[in-house]
Amino acid sequence: VGLLNFLYALQEWARLSGKPDPVIPINSAYRPPRRNASIEGAARNSLHPRGKAVDITMRGVTLDQLRLMEEYYKGGG
Repeated sequence: VGLLNFLYALQEWARLSGKPDPVIPINSAYRPPRRNASIEGAARNSLHPRGKAVDITMRGVTLDQLRLMEEYYKGGG
């Protein structure tokens, strides 16, 4: 599943689950390799420098719920 399709599916899941206004704030997406390397705790093989990763939060959705959705759609972690 592509990144935008995953975000759309996540938003639809939240909407169908009764979450009001399921907006997905994007905290981080593409990062240049130099910037990614300077971030404490960033994975060496991070997908951010390839434009294939995004860090998100959603009001009313727990981190565990986001992880379940990622696993279901084989999105990441």
